[in-house]
Amino acid sequence: MLESQAKGKASDAIIGLMDLQAKYALVQRGTNTVEVPIDQVALGELVLVKPGSKIPLDGEVFAGASTVDESMLTGESTPSDKIEGAVVYGGTVNLHGSFTFRVTRAGDRTTLAQIIHLVRLAQGSQASIQRLADAFASHFVPAVLLFAFLTYCYWAFFAQDVSQSEAMLTTIAVLIIACPCALGLATPAAIMIAITTGAKYGILIRSAEALEILGRVDTVFFDKTGTLTSGKLKVEKVYGFEFTESEVLGFACSVESHSEHLLAKAIIDCAQENEIETPASSNFQVAPGLGVRAVIQERSFTVGSLNLARQANIVISSEVEAKVNELLDAHCTPIAVLMEEKIIGLIGLTDEIRFESKQVVSRLRSMGLRVGILTGDHYAVTRSLASKLAVDSYVSEILPSEKHNQITQRQALGHKVAMVGDGINDAPALAQADAGIAMSSASDISLNVADFVLMGANIQGVTTGIRLSRKTITIIKQNLFWAFGYNIILIPIAAGFFHLFVGEGSIPSYLHWILGENGFLNPNIAALAMATSSVSVMFNSLRLRTWDPYL
Repeated sequence: MLESQAKGKASDAIIGLMDLQAKYALVQRGTNTVEVPIDQVALGELVLVKPGSKIPLDGEVFAGASTVDESMLTGESTPSDKIEGAVVYGGTVNLHGSFTFRVTRAGDRTTLAQIIHLVRLAQGSQASIQRLADAFASHFVPAVLLFAFLTYCYWAFFAQDVSQSEAMLTTIAVLIIACPCALGLATPAAIMIAITTGAKYGILIRSAEALEILGRVDTVFFDKTGTLTSGKLKVEKVYGFEFTESEVLGFACSVESHSEHLLAKAIIDCAQENEIETPASSNFQVAPGLGVRAVIQERSFTVGSLNLARQANIVISSEVEAKVNELLDAHCTPIAVLMEEKIIGLIGLTDEIRFESKQVVSRLRSMGLRVGILTGDHYAVTRSLASKLAVDSYVSEILPSEKHNQITQRQALGHKVAMVGDGINDAPALAQADAGIAMSSASDISLNVADFVLMGANIQGVTTGIRLSRKTITIIKQNLFWAFGYNIILIPIAAGFFHLFVGEGSIPSYLHWILGENGFLNPNIAALAMATSSVSVMFNSLRLRTWDPYL
């Protein structure tokens, strides 16, 4: 019953999330706007959202603008401005203007539905410390039955001054006061409540074991682009060699039109803003961590890092090197555009540091963790960022497999490592890390391998998650200490410890209502103690519901 109550309390957050789901949507069909159940809305349809109403499904703003309250999903209290092209989530609340959005996710594919699914899965999982407690509890009951039998035999057949009724009452007191319930509640109650508390602050926890491990990490590695930086890349400069800047940008846009990388979006946006003609491309290929390739007008074009050119033994002229240095001096990331085996242009990209990055790094270090950067970006750009954030270490110009190897090397030295990233190239590192943390904007591959998802696109969730994990483990240890201590101390008392070692008539009068004059525990008091033990564990776990990461 107590465990069911704990589960009920822990499920309040899920019920609250389910209540956020709208039942109907205003769908534009032809010249009419029709109200239909959300399960009848198809992908690609246009949905009208009025001020003060819930957004029914996930999508992208097609027309209009507004401000949306997303706190129920992200934990962020500041409303989010939405303009054409912005992403909106089902279950969030439109505050002001009306707008129309195109549905991109429906049914169980919406962000809200996936959150509910993940929280339910996590609540059903077990931490290793819970398996240990369950294993002990499975042996506890037969041990108590044996101890109760031995207690009766001793007092009934070997003690001279104890009646049969007193022996029986003592045995009953042992059976009543023994409390495996507290052992069974110690871990799952805390885990379930912690998982829903994490969801409250925009942290999706995939399993109880992941929650337990996160609090033990001593090293945190961050990807750079889209994690420590905003990911809102901007084309700052374009250089052309043998081709004009517009032609170079057009070729790059054509190649990147098949990619989902943040770099691709920046190049495509720049080409569209400047109305650059983009030729058709085909045979798109990805070289993880290096770049992308495609065929344009029967010629092979590649857009990617200079490492790609170096690995292909392509000659980099002094003119190109000079322009690369100019971009690096301006804190731009240089991207090479190649035709066949020749660099025909350079694109310089800039990216702003997230406003919270420096604070997060500082907090992690104050918590005793080492912080590092693993990125495929250029050394000079990475060094500048590392200096500004005061991280402990950084490794640049590395491939996804090398990020994986960096984490493996740390683990071989006995470190517990967390990895925070958002791209496809982070997936191997996220999977290898003891705790993989993905941004909500991450690719599907990264989200699938991560142990945690930060819904608010805010890396403050990293410190919040670690602190929540540490707090949860502390409460579990308190629960187990209480459960073990209670049974170790009170079972011998119920078995007649005071009668045996203190003696009848030596019990103080103020303890007679508990132990009686003969030193045997009153079975009614044993029942009260047993109930108090279980309730104490549950209420201690419920403290996680009011836990505040900002205190």
